[in-house]
Amino acid sequence: MVRRLLGRLHARLGASPKVLRALGKLSNQCEMLRGRQLAGHSTDFDREQWFLERFPGPISTVVDVGANVGDWTAMVAEIRKADDPTFLLYEPVSANVTALEKRFQGNPRVRVIASALGDVSGEASIHISSWNDKLCSFAAPPEGGAHSEVVRVARLDEELDARGIRSIDYLKIDAEGYDLHVLCGAEEAIRSRRVKALQFEYLGGAWKKVRSTIAEALNLLERRCGWRCWLLADRQLSVYDYAMHGETVVSMCFVAVPSEEAERLRPFRAGTDLEST
Repeated sequence: MVRRLLGRLHARLGASPKVLRALGKLSNQCEMLRGRQLAGHSTDFDREQWFLERFPGPISTVVDVGANVGDWTAMVAEIRKADDPTFLLYEPVSANVTALEKRFQGNPRVRVIASALGDVSGEASIHISSWNDKLCSFAAPPEGGAHSEVVRVARLDEELDARGIRSIDYLKIDAEGYDLHVLCGAEEAIRSRRVKALQFEYLGGAWKKVRSTIAEALNLLERRCGWRCWLLADRQLSVYDYAMHGETVVSMCFVAVPSEEAERLRPFRAGTDLEST
């Protein structure tokens, strides 16, 4: 009887456009609350800067996938100045490549590669915002109108050998929804420890459009490659509880290191505040 009444109620509410709009707004607010709970109140950029300032060990070789116009690279170059790192910047959009080359002109420590990274080498069309070249994605056209550009796509596993790179101290991936594809194209380098540490961005909506999931990313890193992966929140690393949160539309940043190196990051975990260290 109760099930039948609920079925009738659901059918009636589901037929109401006003109710559906209200539920959509409520769902959006719930996801925003989930985002606050998971990642905290600071911006992704601020969390990354805090973490990289305190990252243990040297960062001598950095690969920036989805370099955009170089803000992240400039930040790391400044805060890790003592390491004097070299950077390999991968950016597919021609306008952004031009901006990168101009920004780092004369800097022998920075090399710009006009290419995307993914799981299959070749060419692909990338969607670029009509009003802001910094907004681009393979997943779907940005809002407000977009145009497309055919760009080179390479696999990091192949790029390392082709460019004579023995190892990467830190791999940053911000591919606007294409991050899992980049990880798949770097799987051998990750498994063999040619990559020492990495971070990747999770944009739930964009990941969903290309049928990527957090579950796949965690399976690749933790089970297939033997790494440990954490969510980067406000001044701490936390284990992502997939059973509780599953797939979400929240924007998050994950960091990972080989399991045998996980102890190095213990001070960051369980809410430890390193502000004074």
